[in-house]
Amino acid sequence: MQRVTIVLLMFCVGFLRAEKPGVYLVAEKLGDVLESFIYCFEKTPLDPDVLEQIRQGKVPKKADEKALENFVYCSFTKSKIGLKDGHVIVEKALDLYPKNVDLAKLKKAMEECNRDSGKTPAETSLLVLKCFREKSPVRTLF
Repeated sequence: MQRVTIVLLMFCVGFLRAEKPGVYLVAEKLGDVLESFIYCFEKTPLDPDVLEQIRQGKVPKKADEKALENFVYCSFTKSKIGLKDGHVIVEKALDLYPKNVDLAKLKKAMEECNRDSGKTPAETSLLVLKCFREKSPVRTLF
């Protein structure tokens, strides 16, 4: 009986930790996003490993926070999905996703996270990104 309990507990923990399904951004719009990433990567002192983690749909845990804030803010504004105050333009951001994704759930997560504000526009951008990565029903890949 004890073994069954342990197996069930391991199954439940594994189920709860399962990753969200990965979704690639629309290929036709990905060029602009990647172009902005390259531009912003050159402008901020961000570790290349951190950029790779972002590309894989993760929020890096070990990164220069200020460099990451500036990179995310630059990427949002350069790709025209972000405003100067650090928040995202929800409809433009949603346009990057394929139509087979539950856009209503994505929109709800974006709108909820867009309420977050930091002390600076760059801090706001990173807060919005972190919140969205947590609340989004999918893991965004590119």
